[in-house]
Amino acid sequence: MFLLTLFLIFLLNLSFGIELEYNANQESRVKRAIITKRKFNYTRPIRYYIKFANPVKHIHDSFAYLSEQTCLEFEKRKKSFKSTGIIFEISDCNEILPGMDTGKATIVQLDLQCLNNIGCVKHHIGLALGLIPHTIRWDRKDYITLHKKNIKHEFSERYKKFNGYHVRIFNTPFDFGSLTNYERDYGADGNNFTYSAKINELYNNMLGQREEFSFNDIKLLNDFYCSNKCPKKIKGCINGGYPDPKDCLSCRCPLGYRKKLCGIPEPSTGECGPSKLVASTQYKTLEIKTGKDKVCNHLISSPIRTKVEVVVVEVNTKKKAVCTPKEALEIRHRHNKGAVGLSFCGKYKNISLKPYFSQVLVRYEGSDNQKYKAIIKYRAVR
Repeated sequence: MFLLTLFLIFLLNLSFGIELEYNANQESRVKRAIITKRKFNYTRPIRYYIKFANPVKHIHDSFAYLSEQTCLEFEKRKKSFKSTGIIFEISDCNEILPGMDTGKATIVQLDLQCLNNIGCVKHHIGLALGLIPHTIRWDRKDYITLHKKNIKHEFSERYKKFNGYHVRIFNTPFDFGSLTNYERDYGADGNNFTYSAKINELYNNMLGQREEFSFNDIKLLNDFYCSNKCPKKIKGCINGGYPDPKDCLSCRCPLGYRKKLCGIPEPSTGECGPSKLVASTQYKTLEIKTGKDKVCNHLISSPIRTKVEVVVVEVNTKKKAVCTPKEALEIRHRHNKGAVGLSFCGKYKNISLKPYFSQVLVRYEGSDNQKYKAIIKYRAVR
């Protein structure tokens, strides 16, 4: 419990970002605030040491990926150290023992099952670097319901939310597809769930994914560690994009949007039809059929002072235990398009999505299964 308390204190000081979600009644303004805290005290490059010989590939690959996606550099050490850095140990459980506030190394303990799953390794490295599960954001009550009676007593501290004044806010909303999110049965008492999505129950299928960092996971790391990387940076990034620390004159855009400012949908890679669609008061239909390596991007817009309403008439995609946008239908119907959209893996019919904003991005990743398809209808509503 003491170590967990230290870790939570570290996270409070690190103060990673949260944005207030778009208010459906206020299209003109998104609230933001930044509370200044002391900077994180990893020295650069961030050094790491692995106390065991194998398996280590996923650790090295995870750091290589983060080096590609951020300004961060990592240095593998041949000998252990006591001051700041990250040390990996094999254990019978997965745990992070923080050392930042005392100037010592952060210990990341992983079991063999996790070490053989690169998504699990990335999840814990992200936490060691300061990312927090969205489950403990101070605004979580707007997005999830916490089932406290289903949480084991020894895990209750891990579900304790941060207060708003502890959180440094970067322009990122609650992300159901974040790699940092707890599995829904994490710390559960019996075969129960510890929390559930509020805004649409289908978001439950996305919680606790262990495939890859989400766009906003990487954005948070870049905002915190790389904000001073560019003396002159591009202005005007939209749709959740942000200045690229590796190319200061361009925006880093969410999948489905094209540089330079993230305002235009990426070209589709198959016969998908128009990339820009305009909603009217009458329903229109969009039908997408599958194809290997086929990616369809459709940006649906509605007139001023209206919102786009989407109904998934029918969808059949690859079924997965935890749904991600890969080989799936993804609909970003919330205001900030940097967050992972509602993703459909498997068969669904007649699913209505609450309208939030005047733009919706529909993204479909196909496969070689000819039975997969998606049919949606959309219209403009007030």
